[in-house]
Amino acid sequence: MLRKIRNQEFQEVSEFVYHLSLDLSRTSFPVYTDGIKTKQQFLQRSMDGLHRSDEEILIYEKDGGIEGWIHYYVIPADRYLGICSMSIRSGYAEAFDELLAYWKKNYPQYRFSLYFPEENSEILQYMHTHGYQDRSQEVVDVLLFKNYELHHESEHVTRIGSDNFAVFQEIHQQFEDEMYWNSDRIKDTIDDWKIFAYEQKGRCLGAIYYSGIHDCEIFGLDLSRDCDKAAVAEALLTASLNTAKNGGANSMYFFNDAETHTVADRLGFQCVTVAHYFEESL
Repeated sequence: MLRKIRNQEFQEVSEFVYHLSLDLSRTSFPVYTDGIKTKQQFLQRSMDGLHRSDEEILIYEKDGGIEGWIHYYVIPADRYLGICSMSIRSGYAEAFDELLAYWKKNYPQYRFSLYFPEENSEILQYMHTHGYQDRSQEVVDVLLFKNYELHHESEHVTRIGSDNFAVFQEIHQQFEDEMYWNSDRIKDTIDDWKIFAYEQKGRCLGAIYYSGIHDCEIFGLDLSRDCDKAAVAEALLTASLNTAKNGGANSMYFFNDAETHTVADRLGFQCVTVAHYFEESL
């Protein structure tokens, strides 16, 4: 059974849920086993679920006991739902099934997007059994900048801003499809992004974009189908890492595929898990 959390039980339940979040077989993304996010960050982020009008924490109870919670957020303007944390000790699939019913009742026609670690076999089996498409399996890599030394940058890589945004848009439009961070949304929030493009002979062969100052995340790496993907990826990653390092970053997150993981590994990234991505309409 799902119910809204009571303020007076937050402290005790949040401690319990935090420890569940350290078990990849019982949690969703974001994960807290990456060596970056701390318990204090988890607790602070979870507090938002008590006070923000666009977030909610639902307790999952089974056989009279608390088994975990689901902390989710809503973007009404985009009719969009996402998960801040979903950690369940027992009955993960049942809890998610109840969540979908709750969302369909309260947010009809909204879209949701979710990532689950590969270790959470229970929810992956549920998604596959119920016909939800496993849209991607991405290697989750993390780099700590205390271990990173600056690398030589390629002359083919250019920093993207408002004045030359069309270069990035040229290639990103080939990949954005229904993704949330399409060219228009990135352009509208361009001050929040560091974007680099790889150009050769007047053509953009690849682009990368990341956000964050201290703890950064690469949101996309677009590579032309006919380019030397390893070489272009390495050039774009190097420019991003050097810029982040020079800006005082502590870490960099990167969801990528097996091919680019080989490049990321060479540059110093470490694998946390494999993330399975689902995005559907209610």
